[in-house]
Amino acid sequence: MRDCIFLLADLGMVAAFKGFFSRDHFYYALGTAPFHVDTRQDIICDSAGNDPGVYTRAHELLRAYQSSHRYAVIVLDNAWEGSPGVAKIRADIDRRSVTSFQRKWNW
Repeated sequence: MRDCIFLLADLGMVAAFKGFFSRDHFYYALGTAPFHVDTRQDIICDSAGNDPGVYTRAHELLRAYQSSHRYAVIVLDNAWEGSPGVAKIRADIDRRSVTSFQRKWNW
C-alpha cells in the first residue's frame, strides 16, 4: 500500500509539489516521519484544473485510490468567485469524504 495520494486543484500546484518532493529529505520541512512519494502515481489533478471542482468532487476523484493509499491530502484555495469560505470548504469536503469512504482514511 502506498503512503499518500495528493489531490491538487491545478497544474501550477502539480509543478510546485513535484519540485518540493524532488528535494532530498523533503519530509523534514513538513515535520513528518519519512515517507515516499512517486510523483507519477501519488499526485493527481482535477481534470478541469480548478478549485471549485476539487471542492465539489474530491471524494469522487479520490475513490479509485482508496484501496491503494493510506492517506489523502486535498489541496485547493478559496479564492474563487462564489467561494463559501475556508470553514465551509473544510466541513463539506470532510462530510462528503467521510460519508463516501466510511472513515477509511484520516482526513
